[in-house]
Amino acid sequence: MAFHIVILDEAQAIKSPRSQCRRAVTQLSTEQRLCLTGTPIENNLGEMWSLMDFANPGLLGDEDAFRQRYAIPVEREGNAERLAELRQRLAPYLLRRTKEEVAPTLPPKTEILHPIELAGRQRDLYESLRVSAHADVRRTIAERGLAGSSIAILDAPMKLRQCCCDPQLLPGACSCSRSSPACWRAWRARWRTAKSRSPS
Repeated sequence: MAFHIVILDEAQAIKSPRSQCRRAVTQLSTEQRLCLTGTPIENNLGEMWSLMDFANPGLLGDEDAFRQRYAIPVEREGNAERLAELRQRLAPYLLRRTKEEVAPTLPPKTEILHPIELAGRQRDLYESLRVSAHADVRRTIAERGLAGSSIAILDAPMKLRQCCCDPQLLPGACSCSRSSPACWRAWRARWRTAKSRSPS
């Protein structure tokens, strides 16, 4: 079956180039393709490539070529020229609209702040994460510059937020982490070991 146009809503669902979902939609026969998303990039530039390669195949080359031309220079080396080149190349194919443009009758967002103080082992874990993340971000900026440190900068508050919501959301946490001091100590040790082995 052939379609005139295929529109993907919440297109970040195909951000992983090798996901089953992306493989399925690329098999659709269509004359035109469109991606709608509020988060075209959540973790790295490869996600933008995956969406754009669906919407406009070949525009950014294949995945390996994109990684060598843009992803590595921008994310690891902080290459501002390559970033500007990528933005210029994508600009004709991107349309960004704000809430005021789409739904001007909607009332302003209401925020209710209800502070909750962390306590006990959760507070200790948060402080361990905060100190380690602060050192990691400073080191990454010193090595790669501010432009090349976006992933590290975004990763730090995400981990802290996970710890605040529920420590079990953190990578490597186990289901008994809230009740067992031994599990908390073991998780912190695993986390520090993983950080020390991760590439800078």
